Amino acid sequence: MLLHIDYKKNGHKIIKKRIQQLTEKIVDSIERNEQVFFGLLNRCYANLYKSKIKSSKFPSREEVIRNLYIALKDEVKTLVINSDQEKSIKYDETGEMVLDTPYTVFIGAYAVTRGVTFKNLISFVFGRNSKEKCMDTSIQQLRVLGYRTLDDLSVTRMYATYNMVQTWFKMYELEQEFKKCWANYEKTRKDIHYNELLDLVKMGVSIDKTFKVTNSSKIPKDKVKVKPNSFIVIKDFDVHKNKKRASKYLSRNRAFIKKLSKQYGIKQIENSKATYITAEVNAAKEILKNVHASIEGINGNKIGGFTEVISVLEKYNYIHIYTKDNRGRSHIRQDDNQKGRYDLQPHSGQDKINAKKISNGLPVLMVLIQNPENGSSFSVPVIWLVLYVPSSFDKIFLISR
Repeated sequence: MLLHIDYKKNGHKIIKKRIQQLTEKIVDSIERNEQVFFGLLNRCYANLYKSKIKSSKFPSREEVIRNLYIALKDEVKTLVINSDQEKSIKYDETGEMVLDTPYTVFIGAYAVTRGVTFKNLISFVFGRNSKEKCMDTSIQQLRVLGYRTLDDLSVTRMYATYNMVQTWFKMYELEQEFKKCWANYEKTRKDIHYNELLDLVKMGVSIDKTFKVTNSSKIPKDKVKVKPNSFIVIKDFDVHKNKKRASKYLSRNRAFIKKLSKQYGIKQIENSKATYITAEVNAAKEILKNVHASIEGINGNKIGGFTEVISVLEKYNYIHIYTKDNRGRSHIRQDDNQKGRYDLQPHSGQDKINAKKISNGLPVLMVLIQNPENGSSFSVPVIWLVLYVPSSFDKIFLISR
């Protein structure tokens, strides 16, 4: 038997004491032949008998009473499993707990739902609700249901709160729908991203908005999220220590953008002086390459944002290139008392509006050439890149850093 009711260690002590008192009370009731107790036992026996397997041998009521009395008097141990008690628990070479009594009542919380699986568990009480409905957490919790033979399965009983049972049913529905969607994907080989597949599943299942597939904090550290209708900023960089090199690649990019203007033509944004170019995505990659060659990570660290930008560009054939030269926008934070801290928003509010206005389903690469004046920490002009990810992008997309 497993009791998962209270997460506090003091609560475990109280539950253990109550179990021991109840055990003593049942033994005493059998010895005294108390009819109230036997009335309850008869109801329990009838309930179990309904679910027995026809091919299995089911003990008589008298056998149950006799074995129950012997077990509760001499063969049952109450064992608390929490961080205080874990070290005292012994395991065999297969990872199974070594128990010194035929029957055990386990009491626990987090230590129980984090990787322990119980053999021959036939009674389970889950008296707590999860703080949030999350599929990966629920799957982990369900390990504590343990495993048993088919004969024992027919008399296994599980008790849980209404909310927890509903969460488990929703999780089951989601899993079944996911299998259907995945089978369809296997047949059609449609180019569909994993997270988009999950969105399709959720649309097909009545799952409330609070139900999550996984916790965002559990996304591996080598993965990042790229969201639709968002801006990716190249960050954590400084001008290359070789200033001639930095100026060289800046000049190269200016010449390349001028060439693109002639090749594709310049378009003006409605009700604005700002202009942009619509070009093949390889043009944006060339700009990225030149910018990367003109800057370096701060203190030798990796420049932030390039991986995310390139991963987004790989999904498109064309891109809008939005340029602003001779930028006078200061990139020193206005509320900064220390010199040299960069503003993480090199693009203005108007730049954001313009990017969304011209996107029309395509990403927008902002090529913002920053002058060294006006509060800038850069010693020479430098290009600061920002990519607008269109609202039509593949939902939340996980990529490797």
